[in-house]
Amino acid sequence: MPDGPNTPSTASGAAALDALDALDAERRALGAPGPVVREIAADGRSCRIVFADLGGDAPDPTESQRAESERAESERAGSERAGSERAGSQRAESEQAKASWASSERARSELVRSEVELARARGWSLEWKTYGHDPGVTELLPHLLAAGFQAEDTEQVLVLPLDAPLPTPAHEVHRITPDRLPDYAEIASALGRANVQAELDLVTAELLNDPDGMSVHLAYVDGEPVSCGRVYYRPGGAFAELAGGRTKPAFRGRGLFTSVVASRLHEARSRGRRLAAVDALPTSEPILTALGFRAITWTRPYVLD
Repeated sequence: MPDGPNTPSTASGAAALDALDALDAERRALGAPGPVVREIAADGRSCRIVFADLGGDAPDPTESQRAESERAESERAGSERAGSERAGSQRAESEQAKASWASSERARSELVRSEVELARARGWSLEWKTYGHDPGVTELLPHLLAAGFQAEDTEQVLVLPLDAPLPTPAHEVHRITPDRLPDYAEIASALGRANVQAELDLVTAELLNDPDGMSVHLAYVDGEPVSCGRVYYRPGGAFAELAGGRTKPAFRGRGLFTSVVASRLHEARSRGRRLAAVDALPTSEPILTALGFRAITWTRPYVLD
């Protein structure tokens, strides 16, 4: 598991902190307020946990024990009484650290258990989306795996300020209406993706239920749909979230993916968004960083069907 963005095109300084703050605000606003924020799919079939208050990293008792040993060795050079009093204090601190660590571990285990039980009661598939900058995320992962979650690929969270120069689409790209969504599904089928119909049903529900909250862009070559992508807009948010970018294998290497990205970026800027964000796999990251996107953290989904 990487500790953070591992790329030369990583954002830094105040711009990165500002983007992370905006990202965290966006995550917290995707569901009902609370220590766990759940984003329920438009078709009601799945739940994605996008934020969980993990309470920070608990101290590992082995570290406390090591520190206690070092301090005790130093105290032997002092008076016997002072050393005895200090040793007693150190033992108390160590016991407190152990208790705090154990309590945090139990709380994480209970948190995961309760979310799994809720998902099963509601009939949801469940995704837990972890982020590299969240306090306590490393300690959470063993509990997710123990509960049966499967780790998917790590992605870099990339952002682009929309006041920057934007690329111009070099191909015919359209924002499509729901009646043309079969063209979107055709691209997914050409890639051999699983659950094409389920994805089509979900995207259709999203577009019909909230047409201002999401749009789908498709690139065509001689009338054939060949590349696509979605973009999401949370009301009042700073971000436009890019997702679902893909191109038919026979049409790769022609700049179609870039044209679909460019089309969505121009739409996002026209709608007053300040930042564009995308969770990028290694296949798309080089293309996006060449357009000016920069990494601010990593994310990794854990999925329980």
